[in-house]
Amino acid sequence: MRITLDETEPPIWREIEIPASFSFYQLHIAIQDAMGWENEHLYKFTIKDPIKKVNVEIPPPPISGLAGKYDPDTEKLAQYINPGNKVFAYEYDFGDCWVHIITMK
Repeated sequence: MRITLDETEPPIWREIEIPASFSFYQLHIAIQDAMGWENEHLYKFTIKDPIKKVNVEIPPPPISGLAGKYDPDTEKLAQYINPGNKVFAYEYDFGDCWVHIITMK
């Protein structure tokens, strides 16, 4: 996958390889490592639910626990990624709004 920090010039990006069995939390940790972040802020993924066909947010606990819908520890990439659903967003640090565009290769 390619992780591109949105609205940067020149583009800031990393490519990593992870298994489809990864949870969104495991992907969060992989992105933190790849981008050099220090895991000090909240995050969320925004991705299209392949069944409902609407964008959903997968936030970290305790936020996900309050919403009760999407848990990054149990939601797996393989449940969401398919040939028609290969691009999604990861936002880190809600104060600075570091938005990353993730493109599956």
